[in-house]
Amino acid sequence: MKNRVNIIKQLHKLGANIFNPESIKEIIVKQGWDEGTKHLACIVYECFLNGGKKTGSFLQGLKDTGTDPGELLAIAWTDINFQAKTLTIKHLVKDHNPRIVPISDTFIARIQKQVAKCF
Repeated sequence: MKNRVNIIKQLHKLGANIFNPESIKEIIVKQGWDEGTKHLACIVYECFLNGGKKTGSFLQGLKDTGTDPGELLAIAWTDINFQAKTLTIKHLVKDHNPRIVPISDTFIARIQKQVAKCF
């Protein structure tokens, strides 16, 4: 993971906008790197883009629910009520109580995108 982070940092230092794939391509092409290094940079950037979506969903869930990260990581699909826009917290940490919390449309949309990728 450290190497991946270092590659992303290096691309940023070289002037790439890490949220713009065209900018990344330009920077990679301009470097005097061998083909293997360029290929590795592309793989790392692809992982960055894909991981960002999962991380964004997780952070949105933390924001919406106010749950402990351990509680949110332990949720199952059956804990989500899409119609009522609620999440049931059953897997508790730190002596918390079970509860049902509201979730936003944004979080629901992010979850549904993750489900669509699974099938």
